[in-house]
Amino acid sequence: MFEQFLQYADKSISGERIKHMTEKIWRSDRWSKFSRFHQTAMMAQSAMRSAGLSNVNIMPLAADGRTRYGDYIIPQAWEARSGELRIVHPKRSARLLASYKQSSNSLMMYSASTPPSGMELEIVPWDDMRPLRRRQDSNCFGKLVFTGMYPASIWREAAKRGASGIVYANEKQDGIHWHNYCFVPRNEKKLFGFSLNREDGQWLKQVLRQAPRVIAHARVDANLFDGRAETVMGIVRGQSSDEMLAFAHLYEPGAWDNASGCASLLEISGILCRAIEKGLLPRPRRTIRFMLGWECYSLMAWLVQKKRPRPVAGLTMDGLGRDIIKNNAPLGIHGTPEANPAYTDAFLAAIAEAYLKDKGRIVENGLWKMFPFAAGDSLPSDPWFDVPMPYLYQPVRAIWHTSIDTADQLSAESLKWSAVIGATYLWSLANADGKDVAWIAGETARHYRERFVDFRGEVDGLQHLRDCGVKALDSVLKLTDGRERKRLIPLLKRLRSDLYAQYDLKKKRPNPPQNHTAPGRKTGRLKRLEKSAALMIPVRRVPGLLTLQTLPEDAKSNCRWGPDYHVLVKPILWADGKRSVLEIARAICFETGKVYDGKDLADLIDSFRFLDQHGYISFKRR
Repeated sequence: MFEQFLQYADKSISGERIKHMTEKIWRSDRWSKFSRFHQTAMMAQSAMRSAGLSNVNIMPLAADGRTRYGDYIIPQAWEARSGELRIVHPKRSARLLASYKQSSNSLMMYSASTPPSGMELEIVPWDDMRPLRRRQDSNCFGKLVFTGMYPASIWREAAKRGASGIVYANEKQDGIHWHNYCFVPRNEKKLFGFSLNREDGQWLKQVLRQAPRVIAHARVDANLFDGRAETVMGIVRGQSSDEMLAFAHLYEPGAWDNASGCASLLEISGILCRAIEKGLLPRPRRTIRFMLGWECYSLMAWLVQKKRPRPVAGLTMDGLGRDIIKNNAPLGIHGTPEANPAYTDAFLAAIAEAYLKDKGRIVENGLWKMFPFAAGDSLPSDPWFDVPMPYLYQPVRAIWHTSIDTADQLSAESLKWSAVIGATYLWSLANADGKDVAWIAGETARHYRERFVDFRGEVDGLQHLRDCGVKALDSVLKLTDGRERKRLIPLLKRLRSDLYAQYDLKKKRPNPPQNHTAPGRKTGRLKRLEKSAALMIPVRRVPGLLTLQTLPEDAKSNCRWGPDYHVLVKPILWADGKRSVLEIARAICFETGKVYDGKDLADLIDSFRFLDQHGYISFKRR
């Protein structure tokens, strides 16, 4: 159903154009401050208008550290001008360690200013939080904490002990790590932080071992203020009010993550608008909305609006353009969650296979690969919103959020490949008619039949897979209405029957899998936990995934599940107001391929009780 458009996209999309736009976005966003983010938004708005999109506009969001969008709070706006960290004692070790002007990643986002002349502070090492939490007398007041622990997870503890700031050494990656989730949402304790590369971190460790006291001079010129976060959008107008949603996040300092995804969507929007204008393509049945904005925040703000167009499906493009061959980095397809499976995964996989199979190159991991659902800009896939939104992503963890994620490392060929696949997916679904939807249903059934063949788990895990397949099949109905839907029902009934038949056949094979329960007798405590969990049915009260950033400040310090960009993802997605906590525990095991043994049940019960206590969910009982 998509072959003709695939050929058109392959001829029309330019990897070199995408790479050029990627570099422009990256050069603006890499400074990680709001004046540059505004510059990027203006650039994206201009590019959308040049591409020919309609209704190009900017959706302003409150960046004040207070306003809620679902459970997300955009931190206060931040403007940095300079920041330096120098060792001044012992004198033999005096040197510059970090400079915002040399590498913007050196200064942690949302850092507060020091006095204009700077501050001289002793550096103390923090290597492990457990003994620190036991030693309440740990002397950190007015000092800099030096750590290899993730700063976002320890800054509140540092603030509680009176520390002035944090120095982080990136021990797991090359380059300087970028930190955008420290001191949020308002940095009321006025902390600041610096980030070092591995070599400088090792050097500082050595100095701390050898010298009784190490003094640094820290100077930060930055300010926090109530500002606005900008989301840029425009549409390829369709024949109906139904929409496809195409999203990529701006405002990060990496070319791969994610100037590449933004540039790819701009290129796709351009080739579609030009083809429609020239009469090479018809106006699609559904509108395609292109949206560039903040990771998670923009999508959540859009989704919780009371009046907005109805997306039937979507696509996120994030972290693309690394050389698939040289970097052994297959194009990844992150699918929808098993709590809300959809046809989109099978359809996107079919396009990737059709396009990349002829590239004639063999790499260790293949040219593309399916991955499980990952939270982030797949937020619309949450059953609460029910908009299937897989995303294209190349997993290259070694450069994630580091200063070595630069535009010169990207491959124009890889950028083109992912853009061709993304364009084909968006256009095909935007223009799909009843015949196309029937084909997609058949491809979805084939996708799950193949998963049945490869399945090596337990019987109830096999049943879980069957139920996911049936739900994914039914999800194609979102693309139809009226007569088309009526014609599709018999086909779906037949395809469902085929899945049930294959499930029965797989169960009856010579060595059938056993039930999805761990061997051994259950303890009395586990029996009591299961009995309690079976009576607890969580009902979600907050739209979308949770961050716990909306907790009272004292609760944040003592919460073992967050805050973070998203927390307790699988439990929240499976909580549909019908399943008990025990059923959710088992569903999570099916999804992750683990054997249910009840070991995590106590923590799951605790987490839901915590969410109930703070108003994120409520319980109804059987």
